[in-house]
Amino acid sequence: MIRFARSLIGRFLLSLSALLLVSLFALVIWERAFVIPSLLTAESRLAEKELDRIVLAMEDNHDGLAAITRDWANWDDSYAFIQGQQANYTSSHFSAEMFEDINVQLMVFIDIQASIRWVAGLDPATGEYRTCSSLSDNCEWAGRFIRGFDAFDFQQGYRLIDTGTGDTPSLISAEPILRTDRTGPSMGLIAMVRLIDERLVETLERQTGLVIDINTVTTEAQRLNEPVTSRQETILTAQKRIEPQRGTEALLITTDLPREQTNHYRSAFRYTMAWTVLLLLGVLLVVLSLLWVQVIRPLKQLTGFTRKTRRDTFWEQPAQFQAVPRALKTRRDEIGSLARNFQRLLAAQKTRTSNLVKLSHQDPLTGLANRRLYDEKLAQAHSQSQLVSVLMLDIDHFKLYNDHFGHQMGDDCLVSLANQMKECFEQPGFVVARTGGEEFSILLPGQSVEDAEQDAERLRKLIKQLRIPHPNSPVAPVVTVSVGVASTANVRGLGPEMLMRRADEALYQAKAEGRDRIKRYAATVIQSSD
Repeated sequence: MIRFARSLIGRFLLSLSALLLVSLFALVIWERAFVIPSLLTAESRLAEKELDRIVLAMEDNHDGLAAITRDWANWDDSYAFIQGQQANYTSSHFSAEMFEDINVQLMVFIDIQASIRWVAGLDPATGEYRTCSSLSDNCEWAGRFIRGFDAFDFQQGYRLIDTGTGDTPSLISAEPILRTDRTGPSMGLIAMVRLIDERLVETLERQTGLVIDINTVTTEAQRLNEPVTSRQETILTAQKRIEPQRGTEALLITTDLPREQTNHYRSAFRYTMAWTVLLLLGVLLVVLSLLWVQVIRPLKQLTGFTRKTRRDTFWEQPAQFQAVPRALKTRRDEIGSLARNFQRLLAAQKTRTSNLVKLSHQDPLTGLANRRLYDEKLAQAHSQSQLVSVLMLDIDHFKLYNDHFGHQMGDDCLVSLANQMKECFEQPGFVVARTGGEEFSILLPGQSVEDAEQDAERLRKLIKQLRIPHPNSPVAPVVTVSVGVASTANVRGLGPEMLMRRADEALYQAKAEGRDRIKRYAATVIQSSD
């Protein structure tokens, strides 16, 4: 049993089993501590927003009532009527249909002495249309909607929610009676009353798309700490209390909201939990099976083989194994044995790989970068979207030089020119490469084309000043070079291949125009001053 627990398969089995249990426990804790509270909080915020929409819709309705009241109060005909003029005012402008159309229960004219001058409206008890010059007789029902006024009311008007108007609360708006141009002085008030009844609730439901119930509660009733008052499986009930400006009772707005989103997220999370547990179980079985078939059994076979084939050299050079990490050397399983026996092989492989990488990036004759490394650096500079300038350099009539002096002297010439190039372009990031027999390329990231031209001219002069004899050259008695210059400046979408092609074309132009000079792509040739 102890041996099994120390083996790799035993450790994996214990670790994955523990991971499965911890994951299951963590998922349950996460749901109870974070997911469900977050869903309930989001649900409460949604309920609060929906209640605020209802309140806003009711305020908009109250604003509409105030606008209607203001239209009637700021009218020359109303201004004349309150002063005893316009005898046909009431018969011309009032009707039961008008009150139905604008959903107004009562309209009252009050003069500046706070006396009732005219009352018109629909009796809530009978639904009959009534008009009176006072609150007596047929208009006694209107008295509960109209109460004391002060001087401020006649100058500014008012708007309020009144729950002291009987069984049904109401929205009340009053405006001072002024001329049409809103000049005064105020001659009194026009007050309009709209009941908070089923018709208003239906209007609010159409505006919000919610099922709404509005009732009254005593002002001493317990206030709500949060909008959601009850939660059922599919429905939650949300309430909001509105304090009236007049009356002994408060308005209580109630709406029922579906819990589809919360239930969906909760079901999705639990569904995910179940699948996670099943997936972990499946992964546990698959990993253990693969571990045995593809790792443990082959490792045992490989360990026996390596012990047999390397038993002699193991004791000859034990220092080779000191580089193995202590954590691996002290392991008592198959991986520890494999690490100890393959130390020398890994070290040798690392050395060979390092040498191969170095050879693959370096020209063996000149020690410069080769074309492969140059192309990699050029592509890297281009991918970084930075300004890139390049030089393409060719030794003038180098074949004649080789024919005259031999290839050994030709190689010495190449090395001398390469050393001069390295000295001339030693800044960090610049790359000098031998990309052909007598052809060299120089990468200048971040260098403008003007600076690149100047550097190229300086290099041309320095090479000429080396005074390497070239008696067969038709250009000069010493070795000279031609240089093509190209840049990505002011050009969009210019790739590395096209950039080098432009440099090559510029080099071709330099050769065609007599050699021993530099040429910028599609630019004026800079002539030699020597």
